[in-house]
Amino acid sequence: MRVVASAVRGGEPKPQTVASTPTDESTPDRPTATPAPDRSATSSTRRPSEPARTPPKGGPTRSGDTEPGSGRPGDTEQAVPAAKLLWADGSIDPGTSAYWGQSNITVNVKKPLTELTVELDITRRDSPKTSGSWHSLPADDFEVSVSESDGAYRYRWTLKDGRTVPTGEHLFAGQYNLTGEQRDAGDDAYTVHAGAGSEQAQWKGDFE
Repeated sequence: MRVVASAVRGGEPKPQTVASTPTDESTPDRPTATPAPDRSATSSTRRPSEPARTPPKGGPTRSGDTEPGSGRPGDTEQAVPAAKLLWADGSIDPGTSAYWGQSNITVNVKKPLTELTVELDITRRDSPKTSGSWHSLPADDFEVSVSESDGAYRYRWTLKDGRTVPTGEHLFAGQYNLTGEQRDAGDDAYTVHAGAGSEQAQWKGDFE
């Protein structure tokens, strides 16, 4: 016959079957079967699995940039609308004549700049001859050069490392001699590269 016993665990009875053989005088006594241990009642202590670590969110970084959390600031550059840093305009100086001319680039800086390069291209049509350049900011703050490239004179003003361009309006001018005829500046152009910390912007224009 079968005897059904209840093992109590955690306040909840769980049926457990124990085999039992009736006693017979002609049959030698057999040891009573020992109930099999309830495996469900045995608990094992197991450390919870650690959640998988995910990398910090963020965009890609350039080679050499500092990883987040390293304690050193990164220097990732971020392109921003040019109007956030500056406004620029190109014009022919009112004093220009048939024998001498000046092309002006007016740069209105909206926040202090740690980087600034201004380039002015004067086409060699009508045979202009470069005669110098100037700018309204401190002369020692810029590297200035004039070169010939692709049929044009290129005037370049580059802010030196460690210098800053303050907010406000600044003028960059390229000068040239002419041959006695009014010059057409329709193909001349200029480009302004600016940076303020990690923010970078570029402004391009021409001369009407």
